[in-house]
Amino acid sequence: MSKPRLNGILLAAACLLGATALAAPREYQVFQTDHPPFIDGDVRDDIWRATPWSGDFTGPQGAAADVQTQFAMAWDERFLYVAVRCKEPRPQAIHAEITGHDPRIVNDDHIEILLASSDKPAAFLQIFLNPAGGRVGQWIEEGRSENAPGDRWLRLQQAGFDSAVRVHGAEWVIEAAIPLPSIAFPLKEGITYAGNICRVRPGAPVKDMAWNPVHRDLRKSADFGLFKLCGPAPKAPPVLGGDAVCLRNDDLINGNLLSLADGKIRFSSPTFAEDVSFGADEVQRLDLAWTEVDAAPSRFFLNNGDQISGKIVSLSAETLEIESPSLGRVSIPRGLLSNISLSGFWLDSRFETGVLKPWELLAGSCNFSNGLLHLSGGTPGGQYQAILSLPLHQDKPVTLIADYDSAPPFTPLHIQLFADRAHPQMEIQNGIMLHIIPSAMFVVYNDGQAWSPPRPRQRLTQAAAKERVRIKVTYDPSDGYAGAWYNGKQVAEITTPQGPRTGEYVIFGATRPLDLHRLSVYCGLPAPEHPMAGPKPGEILSYLTNGDIVRAGQVEFADGSFVYTTEFGPMKVSPDRVVAITFPAKAEKPPAAETAAAFVETSGSRFALDVEAITDEFVIGKSPDLGELKLSRRVVKSISFPAS
Repeated sequence: MSKPRLNGILLAAACLLGATALAAPREYQVFQTDHPPFIDGDVRDDIWRATPWSGDFTGPQGAAADVQTQFAMAWDERFLYVAVRCKEPRPQAIHAEITGHDPRIVNDDHIEILLASSDKPAAFLQIFLNPAGGRVGQWIEEGRSENAPGDRWLRLQQAGFDSAVRVHGAEWVIEAAIPLPSIAFPLKEGITYAGNICRVRPGAPVKDMAWNPVHRDLRKSADFGLFKLCGPAPKAPPVLGGDAVCLRNDDLINGNLLSLADGKIRFSSPTFAEDVSFGADEVQRLDLAWTEVDAAPSRFFLNNGDQISGKIVSLSAETLEIESPSLGRVSIPRGLLSNISLSGFWLDSRFETGVLKPWELLAGSCNFSNGLLHLSGGTPGGQYQAILSLPLHQDKPVTLIADYDSAPPFTPLHIQLFADRAHPQMEIQNGIMLHIIPSAMFVVYNDGQAWSPPRPRQRLTQAAAKERVRIKVTYDPSDGYAGAWYNGKQVAEITTPQGPRTGEYVIFGATRPLDLHRLSVYCGLPAPEHPMAGPKPGEILSYLTNGDIVRAGQVEFADGSFVYTTEFGPMKVSPDRVVAITFPAKAEKPPAAETAAAFVETSGSRFALDVEAITDEFVIGKSPDLGELKLSRRVVKSISFPAS
């Protein structure tokens, strides 16, 4: 059976002219944002909390729909952002077979985004998105699709189009970032454009639904509504309070968190006439209106996955004492320490402990064995086996070092610094990316518009047997220089004329199963090279600002200095000369995620906590490892309650 042609099937879904609108078109204000969403299908981002959502969709002739659908829009200088929430009481009935660019998407459950110039609505951009990740785009003009719609989709992708979908229980959510240049008519503040957002549910009592009411055909330009591009949204009324609660069914309620006590969360919201209460087991996450940054010069990583921002007070063989802006004076058992990052940032992730944090798994699966992190779980044919991301704000030079086992066939890798988002398919529009392929290793960059052409400096020779490999990639935004090294030998470099200036994520992706010994990230140039073999049992490694590495059996901090016990005797070092200290791996402690009821996140810390109470001023609870804690509510960004 031949595959349907794109023009033929999609043309059947294109607009036809001539109908008269049911009533005055609906209008929606699209506000400008300085904080674009992370395109992952999760609409709990701050932008969507602050953006007005549309009214419910209706069926043909304005008939009431049997399920709710709502959308929200925002824009900046580069993209038009669209989020659509589709309630679905029978998720098992969702029909979505298309996962790529395929015109048969019109037969699936799907969303259609239609965008047109208000003075020429018969010519419009049409984008199809379904719950399985299928995506199709084309340009319709005078009732006909363009001759080569695949070219339009290619141009959309090259310009940076991005989308993601999530199915949560009785709802599926679409998020999309549509590059403004691809829309083919000017979009700027004050402009009003035409269009519609439509939903199709094959087999449902009301199959076709739209935001702006239609006669029968969803795609008739005569039935388009109006979208007006506005400046930044006015601040929400004070009654909202700035807090939000996300329930297990993915409902999101804005308002004011009043209290948590005896397992009950009390919440006020303009949505409800009276205060409402939820059991803690009904809540997925609390987002709080934090107002204070708990900035501190050092970060302390524990082998249970916790990380705490603070200033070191003392360190002995038994205890670390720190002064934390969020937690006050805290004593941490020395055996819990995995890494201390002092000047700049140095994270040395060794996987003997079985702890992945602060790295996050975006795709694939992983497990720990014999001191290694095994990445796998992808699909054959070049898809990513696994992708790890590290949330890290970057505006200064950054270096990543990876130690892994390479065995024939060659394992292609992709490493990204200064990424603007963490995407499960690595579809990223900003950053420096290192590609390692069977024949070469090269660095490319993206300035937000397109990737630069690859420039390999030297071809690689694949070992005939399994070998341990070290790769290093570094980028300096001040002069645009990026370089890459393979087992200590530089094999690629590039100088970017307009490379990224800031980034929020470091990304590591592998296209085949891979065994990782460690991943190290250092904010600065050059990064000190840690020994390939890592520390010996019981050995402490300290990295200094001049690139030296101190091997010690013990380290203490007292009277404002670190004192190392080395084989050559005591060594005293000022803390401003220390980049980081890594401690021998210990695996006795289970990850905090296995023992705590919640995770608390501030601007500088993330730790497990059994939350006992929340008042107007404090969050109070008990940490499995740090004991009783009482922290100011003003520094708490969110509290997550993992599913039991």
